[in-house]
Amino acid sequence: MSGTAAANRFTPGISQCNTPSTAIGWAVGQLGTNNDDEWCQRFVHNAYLAAGLEIGPGDAAAFAAAHRDALHTTGTPPVGALVYWWGTPDNEYGHVALSLGDGTAASTGERGDHSVHVLTIEDRSATRPYAGWLTVA
Repeated sequence: MSGTAAANRFTPGISQCNTPSTAIGWAVGQLGTNNDDEWCQRFVHNAYLAAGLEIGPGDAAAFAAAHRDALHTTGTPPVGALVYWWGTPDNEYGHVALSLGDGTAASTGERGDHSVHVLTIEDRSATRPYAGWLTVA
């Protein structure tokens, strides 16, 4: 399983330093690839697996809805935060990206860009309903 997220797990019981930074490092290392094409929740899941943290896969809109009360809807999401947009009639699953901490985020397959790329949270929110962000670690 070399090269897969499962192969990147760290030893259980050993805390990881800078988990969000490690997840961001993995995500940025995927820029330009077609890994996890249009499977945004799997992309952020794999980023955190690479950092040694299991956050669970699933569909972005369902995850955001389940954590609605914990979502922050103001401020710039910090490094490593999960940034969510609600589903729409053409995409009921919503979207999630991994915040880079500067108003941008890394994500995969959305709006015709099928590679891992960096998007501006504000620009994405102008065309999709912004749900908010959650910190992970």
